[in-house]
Amino acid sequence: MVPKVNRVSVLTVPVTITIAKQSEKGILRPLLADYLKELGSYGDVDANYPFFEAYWREPDVRWPYFLFGGTTLIGFAFVRAPAERNLDFSLAEFFIRPHARRNHYGIGAVTAIMLAHPGKWELAVMKTNTVAQRFWPRAIAAAGAQEVRRFDNLEVTTYRFTVQSARTN
Repeated sequence: MVPKVNRVSVLTVPVTITIAKQSEKGILRPLLADYLKELGSYGDVDANYPFFEAYWREPDVRWPYFLFGGTTLIGFAFVRAPAERNLDFSLAEFFIRPHARRNHYGIGAVTAIMLAHPGKWELAVMKTNTVAQRFWPRAIAAAGAQEVRRFDNLEVTTYRFTVQSARTN
């Protein structure tokens, strides 16, 4: 099932998420390359990204999103439904273009994605990516996550949490 388009305003910053169509892979591929290049500065990364095509071959368990701030393309996210029991969704990849950072777009995008996929989530952050280490606890909280658990090992910090379909504030 493809989730509906979600629009969320966090701190008055409108963010819209849309599924990237197969015909739009050419727009997404350079964003992915920029993301992988940046991620490579924190550790070993496969620049070929072997799962790219799977996001269109497996539309019931993988969702490639474009992220928009207003009408400007500001990034992308890859969400997948892992086969692991007691886990509904994994945020496989998440990228906000450098010019759009520090404007709350990232938190707005995370919130929109997670509200589009309520359930039990997991995401992992490279230990050496200190900016992401600071960002993710705030983004998870802003999305209204509950039952947040953090697991650390030498290379990554993994978060597991639950997001309900609607927040009650």
